[in-house]
Amino acid sequence: MLHTDVIRALLSNDNAVRHQAESTYTQIKARQPVELATALLTLTSVQTNPSDVETRTFAPVLLRRLVETEGLPNDAAYRAQMKAQLLATLVQESQPSIRRKVSHVVAQIARQDASWPELLPSMVHLTQSPDASIQVTALDVLAMLAEYTGATLKVHHEQLTHLFTSFISSSTASKASRVAAWKALSAFVLHLESNDALQPFSQILPPFLQLLEGLLHNGDEGAARDLLTSFLAITEVHPSLLLLHTDLVGNAMLSTTQAQSLSPETRTLALECLLALCEHATQLFRSSKALLEAVVPCLLALLAELEDVPAWVDQFDDIKHDEATDMCDAGAVAIDRVAHSVGGKVIVPLILPFVAQYLEDVTWQRQHAALYALGLMAEGSKDHLFQALDVWLPRILAKLQDPNNHPRVRHAALFCVGQFARDFGVVERGKNFQTKYHAYVLPTLVPLLSDVRYILYICLGFIYKRGFMSYSGVRACFKHQPVLRNRGSAASAMSNFCHPQHCRTQYVLSLLDPILSALFRTLQTSPRQVQEQAITAVACVAKVVGDAFVLHYSVFMPVAAQLLMQSKGKSYALLRGKAMECVALIGQAVGKDAFYTDAKAVMDILLCHDTGDSGVEMQYLTQACVRIASVLQEDFATYLPLIVPKLLHQAATKPDVVLVDWNEATNEKNDGENDDDGIQEIAVDVPGQGKKKLQIQTSALQDKELGLNMIYQLALDLRGSFLPYVEPALQVIVPLLQFEYLDTVRMLSGLSLAKLLDAAIAGSDVSSATPQHVLELIFEPLLTALIEETDLECIVGLSEAVASVLEAARNAADNGVRIGIPLSHLPTV
Repeated sequence: MLHTDVIRALLSNDNAVRHQAESTYTQIKARQPVELATALLTLTSVQTNPSDVETRTFAPVLLRRLVETEGLPNDAAYRAQMKAQLLATLVQESQPSIRRKVSHVVAQIARQDASWPELLPSMVHLTQSPDASIQVTALDVLAMLAEYTGATLKVHHEQLTHLFTSFISSSTASKASRVAAWKALSAFVLHLESNDALQPFSQILPPFLQLLEGLLHNGDEGAARDLLTSFLAITEVHPSLLLLHTDLVGNAMLSTTQAQSLSPETRTLALECLLALCEHATQLFRSSKALLEAVVPCLLALLAELEDVPAWVDQFDDIKHDEATDMCDAGAVAIDRVAHSVGGKVIVPLILPFVAQYLEDVTWQRQHAALYALGLMAEGSKDHLFQALDVWLPRILAKLQDPNNHPRVRHAALFCVGQFARDFGVVERGKNFQTKYHAYVLPTLVPLLSDVRYILYICLGFIYKRGFMSYSGVRACFKHQPVLRNRGSAASAMSNFCHPQHCRTQYVLSLLDPILSALFRTLQTSPRQVQEQAITAVACVAKVVGDAFVLHYSVFMPVAAQLLMQSKGKSYALLRGKAMECVALIGQAVGKDAFYTDAKAVMDILLCHDTGDSGVEMQYLTQACVRIASVLQEDFATYLPLIVPKLLHQAATKPDVVLVDWNEATNEKNDGENDDDGIQEIAVDVPGQGKKKLQIQTSALQDKELGLNMIYQLALDLRGSFLPYVEPALQVIVPLLQFEYLDTVRMLSGLSLAKLLDAAIAGSDVSSATPQHVLELIFEPLLTALIEETDLECIVGLSEAVASVLEAARNAADNGVRIGIPLSHLPTV
């Protein structure tokens, strides 16, 4: 079969034919790459393949991949022929989509072969073609060259600057050509460094904004987004270019963001450009008072872009990718980022007057926006907002106490209280949120946990299904009843408030009975999503009050155990996990004497759960077991054979890290965002190869970190009882001192090794050689890791580990154990 026939067969609808062609293609690619390149070039060219558009579309894609993976032939004459044929194809091909694919091949070859002197002049010449589509193709190639080989184009700085700016500023060039010129200019500018080289480009911003406005006015949002995407890259890399036009650019992005006639995608991209200006040119942004004063009400208005969806009260989670909330979600992210960038000193006095207006507005959307904004800006504003809470917290709590308020307003108020409790739990000076406001917040939250709506929901549902009441009649019964979703939010706010490190026992004790009574009713009468929040709240309260929880132990331990046993199926995995956490934290709170009788039964329940080797439930299970171990200590040793192998397996998990071409298998998600399988994708620029995509299996990294954490804790709590597992743990952990993908793994490895030495010493008698053996295995790798480490936090952790090892060895030697390392065995610094 001819190579061209094989390539055509790859497009066959017949599975058998296509699979056979794929196998043959792989063999040809390995054995005859030059002949395969010739066949692909033949099918790519309109001169040699004028009638088969389908293969002309497919062949350049395969050719680009072939050149990328196999490289170019060494034959100079063959290379020259290939280059000439591709340049001719760019001119002769009538299909713009095919020309663009050929452009990618041209750029790929240029990336691998710098000796193509006729390429740049040819592209510059094609930009002067009377055919606008040819102009676009040439400019696209120049953009790719700038992306792939940008440094080599710097010598043509003046020529390219004039070319690109003349197109962008032209009143006669087509809009497609002007857009392509802007994209090429953007790719070129990213590689410039000196202020002198960058200075001319600041003058092109007004024509750019005029072009953007024209595209939006004519409804060409796709091209407008291309402009905005390129502009975003410039703003992030060279924000100084905006120095002379900060207000002009900022107002243009604001007006685009505010235009409700545009799609959420376009508006969000314009907002992202504005945020990039705020984050990368913070001083410019702060210095423009007019721009700041315009941005704040814009962001609040975005937060208020919510529809009144009746079904919201019956849901527990917002629908993902819901266009009805796109701009509200974008506004929420923006307020948080602006607060972090400009700081509370700037944003708090600007936003609070608008928040006051929104809070008194008759529409629930504006009230919701005001409350939501306060919660969102808490972390970034810190002390400046915290100092204003004496005035604002009573107004927020009033929104919770009035049952006539819209449920989404109360939901936003609960979010606000929860954020304050978390973000203001630690303050630089003075009393924290819990200390100042516990007497106001806790009595407000308790009634919100105690509603009877779920019981009413079940009863009325029973009546409705039997035709005794209309749907409108059912809804009328709920007019003043609290919403189950808000009940869950109240439990979440309670969890945030009762953080063990931020909340003191005495703040909760006076209300302990009503709090736990409300949470008990919530656990008994609520659906799964509310139970998940309530069980966490119980755990947090137990941790805060400690042994005072003993009086309630007999009530809550059976409830938690019941949830563990009766919650079946994948949808209940999170509830089971949180029940595990609650059981363990209650055990830690009440202590060994109260917990000991139930501990074995609880462990039997936990170890019967089939959670797989990873996932959220597995994390909860291992953490629960280790917490129970901290209570039982040496009495937990009987469970170690069932727990430790799983933890070592987690710690030994190897994450998948793959570098792939940016254009291949790209998921529709933001850079740095995790997908449902725990895969994070990060855009990286590889010198000489252009834009690539690094795929990292973050779930495996999390499993590894968790496993190390748990081994550390077990060795710390069980000491000598952990001795049988010291050797297998060392085999896994010592190599992780050199783990390259996560600095916390290296740090945890060092700290764990120190505790393993402690366990070896505590579990051995004076004559045993085990402590010396462990010290010899860990000390030199630990010291080497410290010397080679570059991350500051990790250096501190490894230094602490070395100090702990030395201290343990000294104490052991003082007690008669023969242990030590000869100085000659230590690495030199």
